[in-house]
Amino acid sequence: MTALAPDVALEEKLAGLRELADAGSRASTLPSHPALRDLLAPGLRRGSVHAFIGSTTLGIALMSGASTAGNWCATVGFPDLGIENMSSWGVDLDHLVLVPQVTAERWLDTVSALAEAIDVILACPPPTLPPSQRNRLQARLRHRGATLLVAEGWPQAASTLRVTEDRWIGLERGGGHLRGRELTITREVGHRRRSSTLHWPPPS
Repeated sequence: MTALAPDVALEEKLAGLRELADAGSRASTLPSHPALRDLLAPGLRRGSVHAFIGSTTLGIALMSGASTAGNWCATVGFPDLGIENMSSWGVDLDHLVLVPQVTAERWLDTVSALAEAIDVILACPPPTLPPSQRNRLQARLRHRGATLLVAEGWPQAASTLRVTEDRWIGLERGGGHLRGRELTITREVGHRRRSSTLHWPPPS
């Protein structure tokens, strides 16, 4: 796991990764975690943007399949992201770059630099991002084959996944021990919708 401070020159840190990315052949879609395979079939297309709404755990789960398969991943703008949670989903911490904090002014440049060498980027964008900057970033993602998973909405996202139900297991009448959590996830692709249940901790 590599943690990068906001003032670190990403170009230098990512140079080696970029060479590996250029040398390797990559499938057109990313593998999915088994718990999300039916929901995401046939997989998340490389070079696209997918929005997730309602739970950071959902974003981690979306990233985990690609990470488990050996793809490099990065997170941007999540200072309190739980390493244990990521590990429980199978995220390979040795192939993970963390950028916990980034200013709104540098967000686009940071994500664009990561897209040069990283397969999947989990990012929390600034509240307002001009359409011109979104278009520039999406062009870069398509060119490099990097996939962006963004918290909250994103105009023209290839798909949007949202938590429509959130249930904690183990609490009854205000007492008991928490044993897990169930999230009902709805995926929207155009006018089509599909739902599935995501369990945490994830099935082993």
